[in-house]
Order: sequence, then structure tokens, then C-alpha cells
Amino acid sequence: MKRREFIAKSILAGSGIYLASILADIFGRDVLDIAYAKSKYPSKLTPARFWIEDSNGNSSCTLCPNGCHTEGEYGICRSRIKKNGKFFTEAYNQIAAIHDDPIEKAPLYHFMPGSRTVCMAAAGCNARCKYCQNWQLSQESPSNVKNDEITPEKAVQLTKERGFDCIGFSYTEPMTYMEYVIDTFEAAHAQNIKTYVASAAYVNRTPFKQLSSVCDAFALALKGFDEKFYQDMVGIRMNRVLDILVYAKELGCHLEVVNLIVPTYNDDVSKIGEMAKWIVKELGDDTPLHFLRFYPKFKLSNLPPTPISTMEVARKESIEAGLKYVYLGNAPGHEGNSTYCPSCGKVVIGRIGFRVVQNNISNGKCKFCGAEIPGILDKITLDDFESRKNPMKKIRKKK
Repeated sequence: MKRREFIAKSILAGSGIYLASILADIFGRDVLDIAYAKSKYPSKLTPARFWIEDSNGNSSCTLCPNGCHTEGEYGICRSRIKKNGKFFTEAYNQIAAIHDDPIEKAPLYHFMPGSRTVCMAAAGCNARCKYCQNWQLSQESPSNVKNDEITPEKAVQLTKERGFDCIGFSYTEPMTYMEYVIDTFEAAHAQNIKTYVASAAYVNRTPFKQLSSVCDAFALALKGFDEKFYQDMVGIRMNRVLDILVYAKELGCHLEVVNLIVPTYNDDVSKIGEMAKWIVKELGDDTPLHFLRFYPKFKLSNLPPTPISTMEVARKESIEAGLKYVYLGNAPGHEGNSTYCPSCGKVVIGRIGFRVVQNNISNGKCKFCGAEIPGILDKITLDDFESRKNPMKKIRKKK
């Protein structure tokens, strides 16, 4: 046994499987696979769809730019594995998280505002964000976390039972369990249920195109506007993300861009300005941009939360660059929660955090000046905010 294998096994024996991601950074991928061999919750392997075999019999995964190909090992995503030259996914039907969420949490502000959704996630991710907000799931294999076995049909049934009109995937990286997402969305569309994905957009064009045919809205992350930041802090290539954002626009997808501002790492005002100008040029000035507030997590737990003042500067810079719809998330009560008409400046969709409390849109247009507001806005659901603040109020009315 190699020395580092002995160390890894010794540490795992005393401290548990969740040290796997840390060990991988220290000792390398093969140690990570040793940890996975101790899977807590063995899951069923389902044939994967996105891989190719060349004329020499060598096969590789074609789902994302990582192009993993090593026999008998998990890919970087930790959920796909190559066995006997074929690729399988551990994530199919294996749901590690399922929640009733407001669509604004995605975040999507121009897509069915105020709607409630069933949002799901399987374990795994093909990125390595050092500040991941859901690292307990994203940095694990499906066989190392507790899952509920939920078929695509059952997921749709659960959505209908809750009385919701939308189902989506978030929290981890939906692109890494693409087969399950596509099948679920096909089942959802058969029942007239809308679909969405929140993703880091590190995926190849062919699978993304298949997904776009059944996905109604995308909240895609542009985590920074610096290739070195992407390589050092995210572990993926920015140019491939930019390509998918442009491709989503070409395909006519409903697209909203998301940027989590991490203090001292991607909060440079000049870079934020460059990013906003790129979005205006390549995606359009009516593309919604969401700045999210960072909270200390994972390997950056020593940092403070993003100052609100930093987010306000980012919003101002982006508006000055020409973007019409710039939002501040994880900052409840801020004016940056709401949608403003770019023509008259009045509030057309008022929000407090994720709650939609004001609707001044009629037939997709501003009620005040008639300017068109882009998005899927034919159904806007107001939150019964007063009743939420005082649940006894509704009970008293019934009496």
C-alpha cells in the first residue's frame, strides 16, 4: 500500500467520509477514489448518454469540457463512472435534496414571478468552488449521501400534488446528472408544468442543446470575469462558460445571469464593469443580472459576508454599463430586490426578498408608461405578505 493511501485510510477511519474532498486536494484523485470505495449508501448505476468511443476503442465522457476518460474511476463530477469502456451515472433517480421554493430563489425574476416550485438536487458537481454554499452535497458522490429514490414521473406527481406549476434543479450542478434532468422535464412538459435549471454552465454544446429543448428558463452563473479566478477558485475554464452563455442566447433560451460576489476575490469594480459590458454586447442589455451576497462557507469560512455597499457599487456600475435589470440577492428589503421599468423608472414588480408584493405589469408591459418588460410574465403571483407576518389575522377573519 502506498504511503498516501495508508494516510488517507487512517484519517477516514477516524473522521468519516466527508474528508474525501479535502484529501483529494492534498493527495490527489486516486485517494479520493479510495474514499469512494467506502461508499455509505451504494446506489444503482444507470447507463449514461453523453460519451463517445473512438476507432481504437478508447471512450471518454462528452458531457462537459472535463472530458473524463479513466477506466474504473469517477469523473471529476463524482457521479459518473467508466466501467468496461462504458459510462454510467450514479445520480439517476437519486435525490439528495428536495424543497418547495419560490422561483425567485433560483434566482429567476423575469420568469413566472411569485411562483412556487419543487426544486431538487442530486449529489455531485464538475466544478470545485472553494466558497460553495452547498458543498456537503456538491462535493460528494451520490453514494456518499442519503438519497430519496424519485423517478421523473414521481417528481412531476409531487409537483402536481403541491399545486405548483413549475419544477427545477439547483443547489448542486444539474448538468452532471443531465439524463435525469431531461427525463424529468419531458415528463413535466407532458403535464403542462414549466421547468428551470440553475447551473454554473460548464457543459458542452450538444448536451446543452438537448436540455434547452425541454427547459423553459436558465439561471446561469458567471462567477467572475477573470480566467485566473475561475481556475484558482472554481476549478473550471471561464471561456467555456462564456461560450454556453452566448449559445443559450442563440438558442432563444430565457436566460438570467448570476454572480456571487466574494470579498477580495471577485469584487474588483473594474472587472465587474467589464463583465457587465460583455453581457450587454453578447447577451443583450435586457438580460437580468443578479448579484448575490456571499456568506462564509466551505474553504472560505474565514471571510466576512459581502458588504452591502460592495453590492450597491456593483449594481451601479452594471447599470451605468447599460444593463436595464440588475438585482441584489440575499439582501432582503433592499431596493435592488425589485424590478423597475427602464423607461419611466417606476416599480413594476415589487419584492421584499423572495416575496412578490406588488404587480404593475399588464400584458407584459408597464402599467404606467406601456413599456415592454421582457420575460415570461403572463402569470405573476402576489405573496400574501400581511398574512405571513401575522398568521392569526387570516384565522380571525374566518371567525
